Amino acid sequence: MGQPPRVGSINADDVTTTAGPYALGEVIGRGASSEVMLALDRKVGRDVALKRLRNAAPTADDIARFLREARIQARLEHPAIVPVYEVGRDEVGRPYFTMKRLAGKTLGDLLAVATRQRMLRAFADVCRAIDYAHSRGIAHRDLKPSNIGLGEFGEVYVIDWGGA
Repeated sequence: MGQPPRVGSINADDVTTTAGPYALGEVIGRGASSEVMLALDRKVGRDVALKRLRNAAPTADDIARFLREARIQARLEHPAIVPVYEVGRDEVGRPYFTMKRLAGKTLGDLLAVATRQRMLRAFADVCRAIDYAHSRGIAHRDLKPSNIGLGEFGEVYVIDWGGA
């Protein structure tokens, strides 16, 4: 008897393409110039989030901005900032980076239904993360409810450091 599939996990039928050691699944987020995809790290067998530029032929400036975001986020080792695992290039040369795959909703999704206690805890966690980033000379510059992830087990993450 096999294990039931995990919610949000990738199986062989879901793979759309590959990027290095990653089997790519569905797009789980999209911004103006980049997208985040669910991916399976085939080396260690875990789901990750893979962020890459959407344009198959990005400019040198696009690439520099994207890699700057990856480096900034990777340098910010804090419980409320998503860790970066790896930076690489896909089969057509676009840069990507992989990070912890988050499960849950954004604060923007839950504003109308979150309890006061949950909101205050999230606010405190965000303040600590932003204070940490500021102590490292980094300003987020796009802090808003849709850039605050709330995990299934009470985790809080400041996401999308592209404007930093």
